[in-house]
Amino acid sequence: MAMNPTKHIIEVVPAPTNPDIPVLTFGERVNVEALSELNAIIADLVAQKKFQVIADLTQTNHIDGSVLGVLMGFRGQAVAAKGNLILAGVTPAVEKALHVMGVHKLFDIYPAVYNAVQQFEEAARVETITLAFPSSLDFVPCVRDFISNIASMRGFEGKEAYRIQTIVDEICNNAIEHGSKESDSVINVRCTIDNDKMDLVVEDKGASKDSAEGLRRAVAKVQFTEQGKVSVEKRGRGLPIVAMLADMLEIDTRSGPGTKIHIVKFKKQENEYFTL
Repeated sequence: MAMNPTKHIIEVVPAPTNPDIPVLTFGERVNVEALSELNAIIADLVAQKKFQVIADLTQTNHIDGSVLGVLMGFRGQAVAAKGNLILAGVTPAVEKALHVMGVHKLFDIYPAVYNAVQQFEEAARVETITLAFPSSLDFVPCVRDFISNIASMRGFEGKEAYRIQTIVDEICNNAIEHGSKESDSVINVRCTIDNDKMDLVVEDKGASKDSAEGLRRAVAKVQFTEQGKVSVEKRGRGLPIVAMLADMLEIDTRSGPGTKIHIVKFKKQENEYFTL
């Protein structure tokens, strides 16, 4: 008696709560014979530049290692394109297969498609915080800790959060020390943060051109060696340390009286020039 061939179901459907996110719904058994179908689906996703994708494994009780390998490869492409492949509804059998292959820590895994969609939407959220405080060093610790805590909540962990804290501290101190000393002067801060980076602008209203030029000279003291390390005359002081810790630093005095300092700090940089 001839046996029915194993069904390989890989259906692509939009996420119920966000149709812009494709969901790959896998059948009960996904063997090596499903590779051609999966590769065709992935090629189509890449052609459409769809790199925020969910793999729904709620119904899956067996998945071949070669299929997991293809999913791992696509996840690498997705991450490189600032996206991700998230697994949802992983059954105990599939979870065991992930552990056997040693890749269970590679994938982000959520209980259901709905939770995975929420994760993508949270990662895409951009927050902008604006505040103004009196030009006094007494207020700097509160501002520094507040922005560092926001960064921590957006995934800047450990060393990165501490570096952001240091950056904010140094820039605000410089704005106060080189800005207006009048009792009613203020420091303006704008922080825009998403899942990849923090964009910070600190502006005072009273720095002279000579003072601003002094800030530029301080930053110019930072020298990068052939080995990618940093040499600075007064290590750990003022804006030179900000130049080491940030991925971009600009000093602008063209927009009127005062100085505007703009920095960008990306998350999880591979090449670290300086360690606190």
